[in-house]
Amino acid sequence: MGWDGIADHYRTNYRCIARWVEECGGDELRRERSQVSGIPARPTMRSERYRGVADRVGQAKRDDDGNFHVPTAGTWLKTAGGAYRLLLNLPRIAELEEAFAGPDPNGSAQPKSIYKMHDDLSGGWNEMADAPLPFGPSSPAGSASECVEVLRQALIGGGMAVIGGELVSVDRAQAQRFLDVHILNRPVEHARKLASIILSWTIFGPPSPASTSSGAAA
Repeated sequence: MGWDGIADHYRTNYRCIARWVEECGGDELRRERSQVSGIPARPTMRSERYRGVADRVGQAKRDDDGNFHVPTAGTWLKTAGGAYRLLLNLPRIAELEEAFAGPDPNGSAQPKSIYKMHDDLSGGWNEMADAPLPFGPSSPAGSASECVEVLRQALIGGGMAVIGGELVSVDRAQAQRFLDVHILNRPVEHARKLASIILSWTIFGPPSPASTSSGAAA
């Protein structure tokens, strides 16, 4: 598994983070609305087998013809084994913040805000923005466990993957297996970059279609 190419989806002036990802050589992080290596952003699931999986996921919607469509929120992480949806929705954000709670000045437990995590992992910089990043590779102050937990919660929040052409649900056990195979045996910097991108996307939002098209035309 490598990190060889989120750049082609992003507008041209996102090349800062794209260059970092490409230098690590590997997986693709894209918006769900775009095509992921031949997988449609909104694939139609017609068979009863797909329909049952979509029902279990609980996020697919049926149109007037009885077809199911994958939700259009979140991002996709492509691996050698398929593509996984990543989404930090409010329940997942709350669990993530609680996981790293620390004492406040009064000694009470205080959840760690995702804004603080983003600040620790990326120096507070929007990694999607067109600007030089104000730190070197060793500057971020976030912990490795934070990087892993951001990815775990995003996998659980996404709740689905396309593996072997089939739509499958992703629960906590499957999220852990993904981390064991694709994340935990790689350098921590890979997880930090992915976690920082996910947090940037969650806080600042994805690029608008207008900015994407205007950037591509530049």
